[in-house]
Amino acid sequence: IGYAYKRAPDGQKIVGSGGNYSREDKTSILGNITPDWTGGLNNSLSYKGIALSCLIDFVQGGEVSSATQYQFTAKGSAIWTTEGRRVQDTDDQGNQLPLVGVLPGVVEIKDTEGNVTGYETNTKAVDGQTYWATRAWSEIGEEFVNDASYVMLREILLSYSLQPSLLQKTPLSGVTFTLVGRNLLYLGVDERFKQMGVSPETKPNTGAGYGGIESFSQPYTRSFGLNVKLTF
Repeated sequence: IGYAYKRAPDGQKIVGSGGNYSREDKTSILGNITPDWTGGLNNSLSYKGIALSCLIDFVQGGEVSSATQYQFTAKGSAIWTTEGRRVQDTDDQGNQLPLVGVLPGVVEIKDTEGNVTGYETNTKAVDGQTYWATRAWSEIGEEFVNDASYVMLREILLSYSLQPSLLQKTPLSGVTFTLVGRNLLYLGVDERFKQMGVSPETKPNTGAGYGGIESFSQPYTRSFGLNVKLTF
């Protein structure tokens, strides 16, 4: 639950007189942590002592609110905040003017009594701080709610078992070597999570009032290992 962007009837965001986005006056439901469905797929192949197993996890639906994204946006320290401050002009004396951008959206046209009579495309140029930071300062929660769907290559096992004929003169009846890789790769995930370097899987926060909020969380660690199984 939080503040959504104020929008025109056609869905475009409304830009206020200061050149920054406006928000709705009342809070609303912005998302739900609960996914629509979850699943997994495990494939196994084997041929002449070599076995390959692959596990894929997937989650479809659900949203997560990112406090990490909020801080990056408020401070202008994320890669996406370069948008809107690419153009730099100079004045008549050749001095550089502040970096500026024009927010995509519309402004309201009002009559003398303050009633909205129409909309026109926003053309007001603003500095990078206004372009981005005011979204956080204005507490526009919609900006920081992301799709928590993902597809993860969770595990790969590559095994090789020695042929029994090689073990005839040993006390062993079987030897298997297995290379293991876990939490290897997101095959599908919201682009914003990639840019932040965090994981949508960190969304379950058990603190009271903080369910569905991600805050400076670390992604799962990718790990590799070697297992040796000896059968007597």
